[in-house]
Amino acid sequence: MKKVDERWVDSNNNSWNCNTNTKKQAEEKSKSLINCWNCWNCRDCWNCWNCWNCRDCWNCWNCRDCWSCWNCWNCRNCRGCQDCQDCQDCQGCQDCQGCQGCQDCQDCQDFKSNPFRIFFQDIGSRNSETKIYWDCFGDTQVICGCFNGNISRFIKAISNTHKDNKYATRYINLINQVFTLMEV
Repeated sequence: MKKVDERWVDSNNNSWNCNTNTKKQAEEKSKSLINCWNCWNCRDCWNCWNCWNCRDCWNCWNCRDCWSCWNCWNCRNCRGCQDCQDCQDCQGCQDCQGCQGCQDCQDCQDFKSNPFRIFFQDIGSRNSETKIYWDCFGDTQVICGCFNGNISRFIKAISNTHKDNKYATRYINLINQVFTLMEV
């Protein structure tokens, strides 16, 4: 551990502020980092790179002020998220991109506030899950199998795939329920 420009720096170029950490505190925090590089003021992290003020994170890159996150990239102020990119102030999300202020979302993209959501279980020819997100601005997102797009594109995909069979009817009924919820 060496002092460089008011920072305690370890052999992996992880560093801690000298004004808020003694050398001993910085050494203890350094020991809590496993295979981390270029991190600032982090502790209890594994395989992270270029993160700042993170705690209990795994395999994260370029994150700031995150806690208990896994495999995230370029996120800010997130808690308990997994496999997210470019998100801010989110909690408990998975596989999201470019979201802000979300909680417990999965696979959503570019929402700027916590979206409303509904998940349908055991639906369609795959008997699987369909997730529909929307916000107060009218933005929508549907995740169903390999489909990921807005409701209009989903309706077209249903028509192309199922024509007017029982699966199409069930999907359209569920979408009508969502439209009703969106109006409330």
